[in-house]
Amino acid sequence: MTIIEFLRRRRSADGPVFVDLTSDYGFKAIFGNEQNKDVLLDLLRQLVTDEKIAEIEYIDKDRRGLGRDAKSCTFDVYCKTGDGKRIIIEMQHNSQKFFLSRSIFYSTFAVQDQLRRGTRDYDFAPVYMISFVREGINEFEGSTDFVTRVNLYAEGGKRLVARNLNYIYIELNKFRKTEDELSEDDDLDGMIYSIKHMSRLAEIPRKLRKPMFHRLYEASRFAAMGAVEQYKYIRLMTTKRDIRAQMDYKYEQGMEKKAIEAARVLLDEGIDDSVIIKCTGLTAEQVEKLKPEYLSLEQTIQEEDIKVMTTKRDIMAQMDYQYEQGMEKGKMDEKIGIAKAMLDEGMDDSVIAKLTGLPVEQISELKRK
Repeated sequence: MTIIEFLRRRRSADGPVFVDLTSDYGFKAIFGNEQNKDVLLDLLRQLVTDEKIAEIEYIDKDRRGLGRDAKSCTFDVYCKTGDGKRIIIEMQHNSQKFFLSRSIFYSTFAVQDQLRRGTRDYDFAPVYMISFVREGINEFEGSTDFVTRVNLYAEGGKRLVARNLNYIYIELNKFRKTEDELSEDDDLDGMIYSIKHMSRLAEIPRKLRKPMFHRLYEASRFAAMGAVEQYKYIRLMTTKRDIRAQMDYKYEQGMEKKAIEAARVLLDEGIDDSVIIKCTGLTAEQVEKLKPEYLSLEQTIQEEDIKVMTTKRDIMAQMDYQYEQGMEKGKMDEKIGIAKAMLDEGMDDSVIAKLTGLPVEQISELKRK
C-alpha cells in the first residue's frame, strides 16, 4: 500500500488506540519526540533514581566512529541533563548475541562526546545507558529481577570504582504483574506495565490515573500521529511481523537440520529406518531421500531476502541467534530421543553412548525413567 492509498483509506481505517512502545519506531516516536520531553522526563525519573533530573536536552542520535573504518551507531534516544549527564535509551525487541557488549560500546560515544582534543582531563559527567529488552538477556537468565543495574566494582563487589558509568537493563519479559496487581504508589511498575502492554489496551488502566501516565497515554495515541507518521508506523509494524515469522522459520530450520544430521549418523550405523523415524521425527520419505547422499557434507538452507527498515546487521544477528538456539535445542532433544528409542530396542548402554555422545550416567537415568 502506497502512502496515497493509505491517505485515501485513512478516514475509514480502524487503527490501534495506542502505538506499540516495544517497537523501535513507536518507542522513538514517543520518547524521542521533542514535543514529548515531559513524557521522557517522567520515564527517566523512575529509572535514574540516584539523580534528580530537572531538565533534559535532546542530542543528535547519529554518532560516527573515530576512524574511517570504525563502527558508527544511531541511538533510539540520546539526551543530556541540565548539568551535563548523558543518557542513551535503546529499545531492543528481540534477543541478540553480545547485547551487553553492544550496550557498553554505545556508552563509549557518550564519553567521547565530553572529552576534547588537547586536554589531559579525563573526567566526564556520568553516562547512563538504559536498555529495554523485550525477550530478555542471556547473561541475566537466572535472575527474576526485571530491572538490573550494572556499575564498575572492584573484584569482590564491595568497592565502586567508577560512578560515571551506569548501565540499566529492563527485561520486559520478566515483568509479569497484571493490571489488578499494580499499585497506585509504584510509578515504576506502572511505567513498565504501560510500555509492555499499551498496544493491547483501549484506555488508561484505572490505577494509572496520575498526570504522568495521562501524559504518556495521550502522547501515545495512534490518532495523535500525523498521516505520514501513521503510514510509517503501519508499514514498520507489518515488517516486524514478517521478520518475526522469518526468525521462527530459521529456528525451525535449525531443529530440522539437527534431525537430518542425526538420521545420517544412524544410517551410517545401519540402524533400521523405523527406528530412525521414531528417533528423529522425520518422515519415511525424508529418511529415504537421505540414503544416497548421507555421506555428503553439503547441507543447503535457502535464505530469503528480508526487506526491513532497520539495520541489516542487527536483523541478521537476531536471525543467527534464533538459528543457533534451534540447533542447540534440537541437538540435545535428538540425542535423548535417539537414546530412548535405542533403549526400547534393547541396545547396550555403551553402544548408545557411542552413537549419541551422551554420558553413560545420563543413559542410565533415562532407563530408570
